[in-house]
Amino acid sequence: MRAEGPWLSENSHPGLCSDLGVLPAAARIEAFGAMLAVTCDERPDFWFGNYLVLPEPPTGAAIERSRAVWQRVFGSRHDVERMIWVWEGPAEGPANQLEGASFEHQTVLVLDPRREVPRGDSLGLSLRHATSTVEFDAIARLVSDGTGGDEDFCRWRQRSYAELSLSVPGGIWALWSGPSPLATAGFFVVGGIGRFQEVVSHPGSRGRGLASALCAALIRRYAGQPGLQQIVVVAEQGGSAERIYRRLGFERAGVLSCLIAERQ
Repeated sequence: MRAEGPWLSENSHPGLCSDLGVLPAAARIEAFGAMLAVTCDERPDFWFGNYLVLPEPPTGAAIERSRAVWQRVFGSRHDVERMIWVWEGPAEGPANQLEGASFEHQTVLVLDPRREVPRGDSLGLSLRHATSTVEFDAIARLVSDGTGGDEDFCRWRQRSYAELSLSVPGGIWALWSGPSPLATAGFFVVGGIGRFQEVVSHPGSRGRGLASALCAALIRRYAGQPGLQQIVVVAEQGGSAERIYRRLGFERAGVLSCLIAERQ
């Protein structure tokens, strides 16, 4: 699923465009002027399947316009418990003063696919992509253990990635020790962007360089994909994952800000 417009393009907004590109098939995107509303009726608990994409940081009258659009889209959906807005740029000015709101900031990192990356050491583990329900469920358990996420939701999300891999190049990959995945990463090529998703190591396998080795292997595997212009990952600002990607050669391209407020 791709959404582009006068302000939203893969070149100027790689983080937002690739976010929209890896949405599940159940999600819908609707334009309200320059704003986009993303909805996923199937999973009201999917935060980033039920939110607004804003063309710029909300200030002044734009805050009230954003509130009005959110109310129009989600006002009757009482199963959506949080108001979420996402934009590319910092959280500043009046938006940062909204009562009861919290903010998350993620760094958008990009890599030229022609760039050589360190190989890393996969420690003899098997690199392969998931193809069976059993494998997707094993990866869902890994993601749940590694992130603290709800296992049922993780299972649903992994299966939505499996569906996505039928329509675009990519898939869910892992480093396996027998039937057990120790590190996993999704990689999908949407338009000119290769997007990493849910790069997670098992808690008991951290500190071994597995996530770095897995990412490097996938970069090399997909670097020759026709039309691939850049590889994108979105990581917690200042976190350990950002440092891993920078060591692989990724460079900062911007920041995604997210406003999260409990439903009033």
